[in-house]
Amino acid sequence: MLPNFGQRLAMDSKGISSRAVRPAKNPTADGRRDVDADFGRKEYRGVHEDGTTWTKVVKWFGYKLHLVVDATYELPVAWEVTKASVSDVTRAMPMLDHLHHATGCCCPVPSF
Repeated sequence: MLPNFGQRLAMDSKGISSRAVRPAKNPTADGRRDVDADFGRKEYRGVHEDGTTWTKVVKWFGYKLHLVVDATYELPVAWEVTKASVSDVTRAMPMLDHLHHATGCCCPVPSF
């Protein structure tokens, strides 16, 4: 229904904080503690108008939402929730490969 939907994809992630503030001392999953979360870190970099560079570091304990969207229509096409320490780079190709096989899309999976 949307012309060229899925032709231009973009990927990014978002940190999701856990209510816990640190790893559980008791790793037994009994519903009272978060045993799957871990620490994440994301760096943002840019340049001020005066030419100086800036860096912002965000740290959290929890999870990460990896999201692939259609860049034209800004609609999600694939997503995955992982531990916070999992890199976008390690999830990009498996997510695109799964999307390619799940949809039967005729467009080739990009190779990096």
